[in-house]
Amino acid sequence: MSATAKHKVLLVDDDAHITVLFKAILENDGFDVVTANDGAQALTVANQQELSCVITDLTMPRLDGFGLIESLLSDQPELPVIVVTGEAHEYSIDQALTLKAKNFLTKPISGDELRFAVRSVLGFDTPSPDSPPTKKSDSSDSKLPSARQLRSDNPQVIPEFPDFVGQSPPIRRLKKMMAQVADTDSIVMILGESGVGKEVVARSLHYNSSRRHNLFVPVNCGAIPEELLESELFGHEKGAFTGAITERKGRFEMAESGTLFLDEIGEMSLSMQVKLLRVLQEGTFERVGSNKTMQANVRVIAATHRILEEEIENGRFREDLYYRLNVFPIEIPPLRDRASDIPLIIQRFLNKHQRAGREIIDLTDSAMSSLLQHSWKGNVREMENLLQRLIILYPGASVDEYDLPPRYQSDQTAATRIALSSDQLLPEQGMDLKQHLHQIEYQLISQAMDRSNHVVAHAAEQLGMRRTTLVEKLRKFNLDKKSTSSQTRAG
Repeated sequence: MSATAKHKVLLVDDDAHITVLFKAILENDGFDVVTANDGAQALTVANQQELSCVITDLTMPRLDGFGLIESLLSDQPELPVIVVTGEAHEYSIDQALTLKAKNFLTKPISGDELRFAVRSVLGFDTPSPDSPPTKKSDSSDSKLPSARQLRSDNPQVIPEFPDFVGQSPPIRRLKKMMAQVADTDSIVMILGESGVGKEVVARSLHYNSSRRHNLFVPVNCGAIPEELLESELFGHEKGAFTGAITERKGRFEMAESGTLFLDEIGEMSLSMQVKLLRVLQEGTFERVGSNKTMQANVRVIAATHRILEEEIENGRFREDLYYRLNVFPIEIPPLRDRASDIPLIIQRFLNKHQRAGREIIDLTDSAMSSLLQHSWKGNVREMENLLQRLIILYPGASVDEYDLPPRYQSDQTAATRIALSSDQLLPEQGMDLKQHLHQIEYQLISQAMDRSNHVVAHAAEQLGMRRTTLVEKLRKFNLDKKSTSSQTRAG
């Protein structure tokens, strides 16, 4: 029997698209993969087959992921379990790790991240996707070269960091900086506007470092109330405060030998900044309610969309903490400064939806040109939200510039819309009135449908016509398919 055949992975998720996608990724690596759609079915499979690893969601019918982990590990305490879920709640992370799950990943995850997680818990190195898994060896020749090794062997080689898409000069400079710092223990400060992908960069740094076989633990400092943040970071003892009915590990403990990502560090209160500074300086901390000193073998990566120099001047951020964190700053360029990457980002996002079994859209040249000109104040996150909306509205259809929400249309198209409401002068050379009126009617109906979220009755009210009349005009302009699919989803 080959080494590959000895390793069977069980995928447990009630979303069939997820299991199909993950199964394809792992089978491409040579693993033997079986699936189950809930915890109860997974237990049946586990009783009938010898498993090497289990990957499970948390929220499922009949038996959820927590119950599955507890049942599996009560019988097979050494069986590696990886949680992959959309529930990135602090409680979920804490409970899963308390139940001895080996790793906790938050959807969406990349194929590389999934492969890293499975290989690490099984003790494999990470060869190319076309190679079968091979056991770790003491020989350095068998190990995956780190970012540092790639750089020293060939200074011109820059790791691709496939989770961060782009080939523009700003992104190539960014990837070069990431390659320089990834396989070090240096504190990294990631700067950039909201939505540029700061957590994506942080995860890429972790998975290209020697700590990649341990946990990457993200914490959004702006999403946790000030009075709870100390307990979240450092943990607490039973009875340390009202509601502390059990002892609890903090994020520093969970990230032991791994990476702790402190997102939105600029939102942290001054009092918590003092406590964080002490940990970074001394490498030790205490749980809330305890006087026992614990060591912190953790790499810290911080991120913020704020300009911390201004926050220091305004008395909202400590200067000494700033210099402690700002060892290796990495600034991610906004999307408007790397417009040439936009088609690559769009294609990757559409490919992800297509692999999940959804009907995707086809952007016309005019629509793509308009998106290339947009300012993208929300950056990549804004783009992904727009594309998801378009996929819902126009599944399997061609999307033109006029199908985009008005704010995403070019200035010329926007000017045309404005001109529709102004007095029209007859050109000196004359005009085709029928065609001109046809175009005006099409544009006004499209605009009304956009504003009403493609609810025909509401659009008819805006246009001052009967619903049946608008339905006929939608059919005339071949807009009926779009409105029908949208109303079906709205219903």
